[in-house]
Amino acid sequence: MCKVMRVKKTMSLIVLLSSVTLFVSGCGSMTANAILDEPAAEHFVQGDALTTLINVWGVDLNGGDGVPRSLGTVVDSAFRYLSTQATGSGPLTKDDIEIAFQPGNSMHSFFSRLVIDQATFNAIKKRMIDNAS
Repeated sequence: MCKVMRVKKTMSLIVLLSSVTLFVSGCGSMTANAILDEPAAEHFVQGDALTTLINVWGVDLNGGDGVPRSLGTVVDSAFRYLSTQATGSGPLTKDDIEIAFQPGNSMHSFFSRLVIDQATFNAIKKRMIDNAS
């Protein structure tokens, strides 16, 4: 009887830990979505990022009316810019974006130096992959 009780307690702990893991995983994706809804300027390193995004990519962190654009909107604009530059090979695919975001490749190098933290980097990467065909 004691052994059965111990097994039940162990199983309860495993179920509890599994529930906690699922909860934490769900929070992680909610955080990525929440980051994309926040003003983009809060997630980029000031100066260099602003100059690069505006002058090279034509992507402004503020709308024409001066209202800050969300990070998701800025990433969508960056994706559209990239799509226009990738000529001859068809539309950008999820594989194209995943390869570009591998360490040492163009998008990884570009965004890792322009964003303030890993959570922002991950949210940008996910949004770009979601935008690809």
